Amino acid sequence: MRSPIVIAGLPHAVDLVPLVPRRALVYHCADDYAHIRGFPSSLPALEADLCRQADLVITTSETLRQARLQFNPNTHWVANGVDAEHFAQNMAPAGELRDVTRPIVGFVGGLSEWVDVRLLRELALARPDWAFALVGPIGVDVSPIRQLPNVRLLGPRPYASLPAYLAAMDVALIPFKREPVTYHADPIKAYEYLAAGLPTVATDLPALRRLKHVVRLADSPACFLHEIEAALAEDRAPRSAERRAEAALHTWTSRFERVDQLIGEVLACAS
Repeated sequence: MRSPIVIAGLPHAVDLVPLVPRRALVYHCADDYAHIRGFPSSLPALEADLCRQADLVITTSETLRQARLQFNPNTHWVANGVDAEHFAQNMAPAGELRDVTRPIVGFVGGLSEWVDVRLLRELALARPDWAFALVGPIGVDVSPIRQLPNVRLLGPRPYASLPAYLAAMDVALIPFKREPVTYHADPIKAYEYLAAGLPTVATDLPALRRLKHVVRLADSPACFLHEIEAALAEDRAPRSAERRAEAALHTWTSRFERVDQLIGEVLACAS
């Protein structure tokens, strides 16, 4: 460990870089951190400096890669992935959703600043006969939907049980706001939903357009309603195998094999 490969996951690490002996420095950029609440205003300058010093920059979306190429030509896109076997498990529907009137439109993940709570409210009000089940920690104000009778805020659930919650759903949502952070995002939940064979309706984000053959994209509340209705009419089963096959192309194993290849190329050039 006297000369490790150092992988930095946040721009703040740039000040430590000169102090760490290393064979190579890799910057893994998973988000557009400059637009995430709570990060310092100095972050873009820190990130640019880290990119310049890195031997390799890896981003989780093509838009992130394009923006960082100006600082380092050895910048590559390696998308997020999924534990496909875990989410493809054939589990019985979660007990707390078994008696909920169908259809169940669901979301699994943190209710964070980039989740469009007002969109969820519009959808729930427009379709009072649909149940909306939201699974995950709550990190934003959800008062617009908390009292709606067809919305269930279930809170966080163990990772091991998530396939059971997905098994209870008829359609899954990625209801993200359209803003700089989400513009550059590659939502892991898209791959998780697909691995579960679940019809998915998502905000139209650049990273998801390459999945539009298996993910329905929407850019307004009306479009979300239309796409959810189309997904419900189609039913879950007919295209479940197609969705799972797509998810199998995006496993974490394949992603890390690509990362390992890129690091190997850096080390080969340095030797």
